[in-house]
Amino acid sequence: MAVGANAFTLSSKNITNVKHSSLVKTTDLPAEELKKARRREQCRINQANYRKRKRENRPILLGEIGRLDQEIEQLEAYKKARQQNKHHTDPVQAIGNFYHLLNLEQKLPDVKTYQEAYGYSPALHLILDLQREEFNSVESLKLHWLWYCTQFREFKYSMMSYERLEAGEQVIISIKGEIRLDVYCDAEQQGNAKVANYGVIVCPVLQQFEFEAGEQIVKRITSEVDLVGGVASSQGQSGLSMLTSIDLSTDLN
Repeated sequence: MAVGANAFTLSSKNITNVKHSSLVKTTDLPAEELKKARRREQCRINQANYRKRKRENRPILLGEIGRLDQEIEQLEAYKKARQQNKHHTDPVQAIGNFYHLLNLEQKLPDVKTYQEAYGYSPALHLILDLQREEFNSVESLKLHWLWYCTQFREFKYSMMSYERLEAGEQVIISIKGEIRLDVYCDAEQQGNAKVANYGVIVCPVLQQFEFEAGEQIVKRITSEVDLVGGVASSQGQSGLSMLTSIDLSTDLN
């Protein structure tokens, strides 16, 4: 009986330990599962918040991408324009070159050959045409005025003043000067023959060059020569009578 009692006692203790161990495990398992469930829920919430923020930020991101695309296009257009402008001379330098060349002897192409090639002649047809002219480039002004030099016995320009005016993006370079012309007057009767009479007149000249700030191309040029004022001032008291003797509509061809 003693042995059995001891055995029973031992068995009871073992059973108690087994039950205690089993209780610990059943108590720990729900807590672990709860932690996992909480982590899963937190992940789900985080993912949901991320998708929500992504949806909310999408229009903003698309707007930024569009703005950046526009800036890239503008930069590419600016770069292209700068590359194209490299082929054009600086307007101020081109204007200075024109006035430098004006009083130098120039070898010009034959009028007939030029007219056949380009369909027109840059030669001055009437002296009156000098009173006001418009050109769309310095090259055009240079071509015409250098050609005019060959049509007069004397054609000499002197610069008097230079002025740069700026109004917003518009730039105007205004240059005043004088031009000395030897022009044809009424022929004088000498005996049985008429001898051509020439007279020198000095006329005020105003030329204006218009372009936009930062641009390399002159867009508009106006040239005004005061022929009547030049005749009157150059001849002094006899200027008024010279007005009738100088034929300002003479055909130069």
